[in-house]
Amino acid sequence: RLFAYLEPELLKGGPVARTTNRLEGGVNSVVKDVLRNHRGLPEEHMRRACEWVCYMKTAHPRPESFIPDALRKGEKATTPEPDDSVAPAYGTGIDWNEFHTTTRYPNTTD
Repeated sequence: RLFAYLEPELLKGGPVARTTNRLEGGVNSVVKDVLRNHRGLPEEHMRRACEWVCYMKTAHPRPESFIPDALRKGEKATTPEPDDSVAPAYGTGIDWNEFHTTTRYPNTTD
């Protein structure tokens, strides 16, 4: 309102908004909240989550359209078969000694 007197026709439509950035507190805030609440997602999943939020904000969203036809008919979902030909890589397992040692873990809250 500070400079509204420079263009009086701005006041004809009602009071002037205090800020001109409607995206920050309105449309984009939902997308930002999703990303904040689901930190740690891979970049591709972040993108899909944002797309989903935007899709759900459309005029007539139909989330059921993403369910495959086989599941709608009552068929069970198939789980992918594990590939037994690939051996586990080094460093992917938990070593018993990492959790059962005689040395006390340094805790600075004592």
